[in-house]
Amino acid sequence: MAESVCKIALENSPEGKTELVLEGYLSIDKAAKIYDELLPMAGNSDIECIRVRNVLNIDLVAIQMLAAFVKSQKIKGRNIEFAFELDDQLSELLGQAGISDMMQSIAMD
Repeated sequence: MAESVCKIALENSPEGKTELVLEGYLSIDKAAKIYDELLPMAGNSDIECIRVRNVLNIDLVAIQMLAAFVKSQKIKGRNIEFAFELDDQLSELLGQAGISDMMQSIAMD
């Protein structure tokens, strides 16, 4: 059985923005790994965007953690955007639940 992997990396967008890219399995069992990797990356770079792409699984815990991370960065004076590149099924699910709008709202507050 293949291991469920969560990939976290810093990348530069074509526009020159520093992006934190999350891929793979973004779920409760990966929450500690995501959190442990997210904080040092945020402290050592000026992340301008969190890009979520190539997602195989995402749950509410991962979404809440990303929202909390963005809010904590706002307190430090850093504004971070969200960019979701999800398949049609996940996009529709998050859209119907209002999650996509909520994440954009958090980023804009």
